[in-house]
Amino acid sequence: FQQAGGLPLLLTVPAAKSFAGQAVLTGVIIRHMLEDEATLQASMQIEIRAIMATLVARLNDRQPTLRSFLSASAALAQRDQAVFSRAVGATCRLRTEEGRRHICLVDKKEQDHKDKEEGKENADGNKEGGGKEEAPGKPLTPSAKKHHNHKKPVELTAHLVGALLDRLVTIDADSRADKSKWEGPIPDEIPMMPPAAEATFEELDAIGAAATAAAARQAAQAAGGTDAAGKKGGSEWAISGANLLRYVTDLVKFYPGVPHLVVKSHIPERGDPNKRSSQTFLCFVLSELLPQNPPPAVPGHQILGSEVSRRSMGLLLALFSRSGEARKRVMGEMVGILNSSSKITPVSYRLATLESLAQVLHSVLTAKAGAGLQASSQPSAEIVRLMHDAKVVDALCTSLNSVDLHHPSASKVSSSLLRPLDLLCGSSHAPSAPSTSQRGRE
Repeated sequence: FQQAGGLPLLLTVPAAKSFAGQAVLTGVIIRHMLEDEATLQASMQIEIRAIMATLVARLNDRQPTLRSFLSASAALAQRDQAVFSRAVGATCRLRTEEGRRHICLVDKKEQDHKDKEEGKENADGNKEGGGKEEAPGKPLTPSAKKHHNHKKPVELTAHLVGALLDRLVTIDADSRADKSKWEGPIPDEIPMMPPAAEATFEELDAIGAAATAAAARQAAQAAGGTDAAGKKGGSEWAISGANLLRYVTDLVKFYPGVPHLVVKSHIPERGDPNKRSSQTFLCFVLSELLPQNPPPAVPGHQILGSEVSRRSMGLLLALFSRSGEARKRVMGEMVGILNSSSKITPVSYRLATLESLAQVLHSVLTAKAGAGLQASSQPSAEIVRLMHDAKVVDALCTSLNSVDLHHPSASKVSSSLLRPLDLLCGSSHAPSAPSTSQRGRE
């Protein structure tokens, strides 16, 4: 399907030829393109660990029962029962306490030992069968995978992610309003990103979806359209930029290696898609897609832009929660934009950019990584150290100096910038303070 050019055709269907549920179905097709058994098992193992972390947190560090675990992971089992069984076997074990069966995660050392043992069994099965095939019925463990050629799935993942990112840049260039049209205050009536105190990493992607969809439908109807996802009220394409961001975010969350591909990617040159520019995809998201509320160049465009901004926030938080390397790269790009904010024109666009970046920083500082958990009242020590090392405090101070105090939105933007700054300055986790052991040695 990919070699025949199916993915580009799938992503470039005109809105006039779209149908109800097309965006959801397209997302399912994209996931199935990557879900060979090995990749699906790897993604299931990631999801199982996340589910277990959530259940343990809800039970105050007690292990969940088998029944509660199966209830929480029913959706995974429905995708592929055999692969789900292998994924559970690779990540969990059962134990009995007071006559009740509980399930707990296998630690890394135990899992590595388990993989080696199963790898030996598979190798023995290969010898008995002439060394040509895997022993029938054996799960494809990491040790056994070494005997398989996974070059094709890796190349497919890279090609698919690259196609999604390039399409996102292209569709943005086609539809985004000129920055010179940004005038006056940042509108307040457009749905904004919810405060971090109301959401965690996984919940941020879901909060506000109903309100945004309702507003989009109203804008579409006002413009004479019927579907804000791709008719007259929104994008001219059936698969909009917001849809593409959601697909990329899902891949970042559940597919190993995708965060690395996203943070390493550079966008194509304007007018020449065969050449790569010096601008990274992360910088493009932070400076072009994240800023809230583009001007009403076309009917319904504000609503569409707000949805793209919300999805961009979700992608950035997914990168923060899934990959240490991505976390550092996102932070570095944000610091660079904050430090050079005085060069962003016009002023309204500059303030919108600063407000959006401040929301990301505040959300990262106050949100926990586990799904379904309440927001943390104290910033994570690791995140605070990372931000101090990246000189986020200096960058926020620099950006405050670039706020035009005569602008109608100056007060709102300044307040947004001060929120993460207050958390960082008030934190007791400053990296410059020596640890107890270091003070003892001194």
